[in-house]
Amino acid sequence: MISLLITIIILVLLTAVAIKTITGENGVIKVATDSAEDHEVISYAEQINYVVNSEIVSKSTIGQTATTENICDILNEQDWIKRAVINVNANTEIGDITAQVVDGYIYQIYYNPFHGKINVDYIGEDWEKACDLTLTAHYEKSVTSIFAIAEDQKHGVNKIELIYKQNIVGNINRPNGEQKFDISKIRKWLV
Repeated sequence: MISLLITIIILVLLTAVAIKTITGENGVIKVATDSAEDHEVISYAEQINYVVNSEIVSKSTIGQTATTENICDILNEQDWIKRAVINVNANTEIGDITAQVVDGYIYQIYYNPFHGKINVDYIGEDWEKACDLTLTAHYEKSVTSIFAIAEDQKHGVNKIELIYKQNIVGNINRPNGEQKFDISKIRKWLV
């Protein structure tokens, strides 16, 4: 009788552990859901990159340079893009577009026609916050540093992260004004 009671208690404990493993904070279901969402975010970023590159190639084949307006227009023509807008800090050197896909993910697209540089970054799911954020950065070779300013007058900025080859190599919490990232220890930076 006692062994039966002990066996039942052990089975109840094992069942509880199994349920927690499946449904808990870091459970199998949560990890699978997060992985699916991460895949979707990356997939949309790749689609945006493809559309932007296609527009650049399309314009270059006829001897033209794709403008920020061209890229924004072509993004808005995609049925999976909810909206794309040119940001106020865009200029002839840097095309700066914020785009939201139909699933709600928001991306910042930077395009530099003179250097052929395109960056597509996932920035969240809150359109209002995404449009209020202003980020400017520049590299100074003489001090091997990147200087960045992130501003959001309505919501504030919690953190600036410097990402290199998909790794966070620097971060500053609650930044105020221009921030300096010393990149002298990062190998092969701007080869």
